[in-house]
Amino acid sequence: MSRSIVLVPLAIAVISSSADGLSYIVDACSNSQQGKSEKIQTKYRSEDLLKKTLEENGAAVRVDADGGLTADFGVGKIRYERPGEDLLYEMQIYDVQNLEDMLCSIREIESEYHSNVQSYTYHRVKSHLADNMTIQSEEVLEDNSILITLTME
Repeated sequence: MSRSIVLVPLAIAVISSSADGLSYIVDACSNSQQGKSEKIQTKYRSEDLLKKTLEENGAAVRVDADGGLTADFGVGKIRYERPGEDLLYEMQIYDVQNLEDMLCSIREIESEYHSNVQSYTYHRVKSHLADNMTIQSEEVLEDNSILITLTME
């Protein structure tokens, strides 16, 4: 008997990529330039994956005493914090010096976080297969989803 698992790259998103979501981030960056700052809800859950993603994208990351993360991109900073244990991170954008570059960094973080979640899940699935399961085939689909077909004995 065969079973298939599909690992979809859009498992996690900062905010919807709709015009409203992007507009909200643009407003937050603009407000930061005027000394105003607001918290934006994300879908980020894993501290390790978030920290890895930020560092891979060139941010200087500091883990704060309260458990939050501060990422300095050189063109602006983002503070990530959780309002409670096991809750999703909120981000607060501040000290934005270059709006376009900061928006580019945010988009890259969002995209790379998706990839890191997918990669983590892929390796976890492969390493935790039951003894009666073997991988029959793996295929990367056009949308970058990964299709894993398992054979169960």
